[in-house]
Amino acid sequence: METNINICPKVAKCPIFQEGVLINKLTGESYKNLYCTRERHAECKRFIASKQCTKPIPVNVLPNSFLSIEEIVKRVNEGYWDKKK
Repeated sequence: METNINICPKVAKCPIFQEGVLINKLTGESYKNLYCTRERHAECKRFIASKQCTKPIPVNVLPNSFLSIEEIVKRVNEGYWDKKK
């Protein structure tokens, strides 16, 4: 099977497309069209940060997050978004 380099390799399991995460289905489709099914997935902050993190990227980090990659990685690795026990 040939791999399409324009499609994000994580799109099938990306948690931001789970029901109830985004405001509505149209928002999800917009993100998919802008990032996931184009070469722009290489600009997706979730995708970039996931390569540098020791933990999964939280669902509230969007492809165009206002946070820098460095800040996302720092927060994820330090447990900033971990559920309070």
